[in-house]
Amino acid sequence: MADKGEVDAPEDREARNRLRDAAERADWETLGRNQPRTTERWVPLKNQKRVALQAAAGMGKVAADLLSALAARADALRGPDDWRRDAELIAPLATGLGNPHPVENGFAFLSPYGVPYLAGSGIKGVLRRAAEELALFDADSAWSMAHVWALFGFDENSGCFKGDDNAQRWCYAYAGWVERVRERGDTVLDAWLTAIRDQLPRESRDLASAEVLAAFAARTDGLRRAIHWEGLLAVQDAFPDAKATMAVDILNPHHKDYYEAKTVNGRQATPHDAENPVPVFFLTVAPGARFTFAARPLLGREALWRAIGDWKALLDAAFEYARDWLGFGAKTAVGYGALAHDPEAEDRRAGAELRARERAAREAEEARRRSLSPEDLAWEDNLRHIKSFRDEFEKARKSAYKPGCLFDQKRIEFMKLALAWTEPRSRAEAAKLLRETMNKAWGMPSNKESKQRLNDAIATLESPGS
Repeated sequence: MADKGEVDAPEDREARNRLRDAAERADWETLGRNQPRTTERWVPLKNQKRVALQAAAGMGKVAADLLSALAARADALRGPDDWRRDAELIAPLATGLGNPHPVENGFAFLSPYGVPYLAGSGIKGVLRRAAEELALFDADSAWSMAHVWALFGFDENSGCFKGDDNAQRWCYAYAGWVERVRERGDTVLDAWLTAIRDQLPRESRDLASAEVLAAFAARTDGLRRAIHWEGLLAVQDAFPDAKATMAVDILNPHHKDYYEAKTVNGRQATPHDAENPVPVFFLTVAPGARFTFAARPLLGREALWRAIGDWKALLDAAFEYARDWLGFGAKTAVGYGALAHDPEAEDRRAGAELRARERAAREAEEARRRSLSPEDLAWEDNLRHIKSFRDEFEKARKSAYKPGCLFDQKRIEFMKLALAWTEPRSRAEAAKLLRETMNKAWGMPSNKESKQRLNDAIATLESPGS
């Protein structure tokens, strides 16, 4: 909090509240109009960074409208093959802390709109890391490193290629995969190597798939540096929903001298309670914000796409792993950027996608029907009535026939409907069906007048000139 200056307190309550708020905000102009007294308490703000960040944290109506517009634009541009998932933020989200900023700790605002967002490149990196861990350490996962490279791009500095102690577990897992490829092969790997064959040095193009993988792991081999493959997925930026808010978070670096092994008064510093830590303030997106994550498949490489198969199911598994175990943004190791499943948003998204598919199906059906001739259109419409009556006939004949039953009424109704048709194929098919409903074993009317009426109708329908 800012230190407050002393001013004469007015009798009006609203005026007193305005002065108090002005002191909290360090609004020197408002305070100066009320003859402040310079005392020992009247000092510059101690926490100017915090005040500045609090001023920048307000979202407001303009930001909410921009986020709504960005979401609407994303929905409008969504393709039928796009992948999308929703999640709710359950911990503060810090992103872009290393960006230049007047108060030292930056934040990722989308230029020129000034709204918070997660860059698609960062999301792609998190999903890639999740996919790598699933591929190397989850025996039940459908992911393999070939899937990772094909979808997210080839990384020559991946942990499975490093020889240091920290990456030893990754190297062992990678070596195990190489052995499995040598024994059983890998169709995705073969398709990916075919796609990048021209990038490989000539002496490596005829190597077996497992031998290429072994060459990748050789630290002295420049083979990895020759590969330039960005992957088959374009991951889009993710924005919070219009109800999202921002907050100022604080990091208090206690025992700084001790952790930095500094010497104080000739002795090594020790942790104690008399220290005076300098708080570090930074912006975050507050928990409760909802994000939509999306990716789009890049066109081309049909053979590789066929080898990959259901890439959306793979991406679902990677996203769920990243959401539950890794987090997004900065400071994820201490709990920032944690997400949870958002069932309400998923249900809304699924409903919207279902309605979109139904609308597309209706439009396609309407376009198909517009292309039909009037005769074909009438034939198609009449077929529905014929099929419906045939279903009634098949259902009724399972029981003993009784003259004057409900089926007789439906047969008369169908007869009248068919006599009104002008399309020849429909009339002939109706006559054939009516004749099937009249035989000695089942369906023959006992009343001679009814029987004659049906026979006359069948004859009329079968007559070409009628």
